[in-house]
Amino acid sequence: LLEEIRKHNSLIIIGETGSGKTTQVPQLLLTSGMAGACGCIGVTQPRRVAAVSIARRVAQEQGVQIGKQVGYCVRFEDVSSQDTRIKYLTDGMMVREAMTDEKLSDYSIIILDEAHERSVQTDVLLGVARRAQNLRKLRGLPPLKLIIMSATMDADKFRKYFQAPVIYLEGRQYPVKIYHTTKLQDDYAFVALVSAFKIHRQAPANEDILVFLTGQEEIEAAVTTAKQVAKQLEKNGESYPSLKVFPLYSALPTTQQLEAF
Repeated sequence: LLEEIRKHNSLIIIGETGSGKTTQVPQLLLTSGMAGACGCIGVTQPRRVAAVSIARRVAQEQGVQIGKQVGYCVRFEDVSSQDTRIKYLTDGMMVREAMTDEKLSDYSIIILDEAHERSVQTDVLLGVARRAQNLRKLRGLPPLKLIIMSATMDADKFRKYFQAPVIYLEGRQYPVKIYHTTKLQDDYAFVALVSAFKIHRQAPANEDILVFLTGQEEIEAAVTTAKQVAKQLEKNGESYPSLKVFPLYSALPTTQQLEAF
């Protein structure tokens, strides 16, 4: 992977969710010295909670304090410094930086993660990053390396746009099994909670359950119901391990979002 990145200024990496590309590729690049003595590796994320939680995880793996060698920048919160070498930020914050510095001079390498989401911000950022590459080339400045990462996407369109090779990373860090319901369910949110409590009863107490719902209202309703059911089970003396329930959505303050991690 590092050999291919050295050879090409633009590269597309497609790897399964859970392959570790978001946390490990920036660290590999930092260790390899490819970012230079003072260059920064910028890693964009579509969502604020991802930028913050992943930055904290990478700082933990590096054994450094968040905001020093590893930092993040989201709206209303910049936890980075002049010493930051790996910086996680939302697509919108990278676009804002480009408005004041179209060459994105602070960065040696920019990783555009979750490119398959194709939000307005992400698509604008793809154009902004390519323009920064071209400007640096025209002005004889050190090149900007671009790495576009995704779990699934139309690689051919991106390959043609960036004139870049595609690398496929196979495998996950953990096994994934998929189970389907045998009948059509009218109230999927209720069924999701029932399934969660079935897993909760059988799984070891130190394991976690993640339930995906469609938005804030459904999430808050599910959290309230889950807490009520857990309290009732405890009162009835049922043999369930203790249960902690955390909501997680973009409108929550960062401190509450991080409670889920």
